[in-house]
Amino acid sequence: MILLCSLLLVPSLAAPLATTPDFFSVKGDPPYNASTADMQNSLVCPNGIPTANENPVLLVHGTGSTGDESWGLGYVPALLKAGYKACYLNLPNRSMNDAQISSAYVAYNLHHLSSLAGAPVAAIGHSQGSPNIQWALRFFPSTRDPAVTRSFVALSPDFSGVGFDGLTELCDIVSGVPICAPSLWQQAKGSNYMAALSGGTHGIDQAYVPTTVVWSVTDEVVVPSFENSRLSGASIISAQDLCPARIVGHLLMTHDAAGFAIALDALEHGGQADVARIDRAKVCLELLAPGMDPTLASLTEAGLNDIIKGILLGGNKSTQEPALMQYAV
Repeated sequence: MILLCSLLLVPSLAAPLATTPDFFSVKGDPPYNASTADMQNSLVCPNGIPTANENPVLLVHGTGSTGDESWGLGYVPALLKAGYKACYLNLPNRSMNDAQISSAYVAYNLHHLSSLAGAPVAAIGHSQGSPNIQWALRFFPSTRDPAVTRSFVALSPDFSGVGFDGLTELCDIVSGVPICAPSLWQQAKGSNYMAALSGGTHGIDQAYVPTTVVWSVTDEVVVPSFENSRLSGASIISAQDLCPARIVGHLLMTHDAAGFAIALDALEHGGQADVARIDRAKVCLELLAPGMDPTLASLTEAGLNDIIKGILLGGNKSTQEPALMQYAV
């Protein structure tokens, strides 16, 4: 019943957009290894294609979710109320496939949306969506062009890999039997994917565009959350830096008022947030940000069920981590 309700309450909000030119030939970038039509069709703009004056934002969902589920009732209407028109990706197989391919979808659509809007895009990612964006910025250098990507906000990211007990053991519990989807292998601490992503100074990659990382002390999924929030040159702020007693779980970050206030401050100030500019007295008394659907809080359990469904049932499983593509080796 919970799953049925969630499917009824979280609709697909818009059809895919018209096509724009092919960006496979961008000088200095590796191939996307995905079809142009599929990458373009993954982009959904529920309030229409943003114009240059409407501050375009690209939203990238996390593992086991979809763009509709992660953003449709939360960030999309809240950003619109704040003067930003957001589009989101619906990544293949709920972002359970090879994260390198998901990241290529992000790289492509940073170009695609900025071309459609005629203006640079701010990117916001949640959970795996954040390393997907960071991978795109790291390995597809054209996306760092200020005319393409103006800023990046990472919500509850796993930049160094999830280290809670049991992830790799779960994936390897039956030798030779595929149990975990590719992106789960890649997000484990110590994976080749994470080593390639964190290949910067002292194993901590750098911010390639103005960047803010929003994390939570009470994140129960991305563990350790502090370590996973590290990104050299970024503004790194926890929800508790703004509201000290606040409990913000992993899924709650996609609609928490404090997290949104930090993200919005970043969008309004060149990509790097500062809690000193935010009205704590107001924000810390709110659950949802202004403009978010008030039914959203009641959908948390349904959303969790959808994500679990995606992780357990979605797509192809593998017996090991996908090999790094040649450009990342």
